[in-house]
Amino acid sequence: MSKNSLVFIGIDIGSVSANTVVVDENRNIIEEHYTRTKGQPLETTLAVLSDVLARFPADNIKAAAITGSAGKLIAPLIG
Repeated sequence: MSKNSLVFIGIDIGSVSANTVVVDENRNIIEEHYTRTKGQPLETTLAVLSDVLARFPADNIKAAAITGSAGKLIAPLIG
């Protein structure tokens, strides 16, 4: 994957876990992660996004989507 490749991030955040996937423009899965929320969905989402941003520059992120029971709470906070 080149430095200029665009990626898409998907996060399914619930009361128990956050499932995260990063895919490229051809829908190839680059990364996928399972993270326990420990009752803190907002903090978990911020940690997951910080972790992803450490490897993929913000300019390379084409879109992000959040689903799950905590998705409605978190989506407006991250735009």
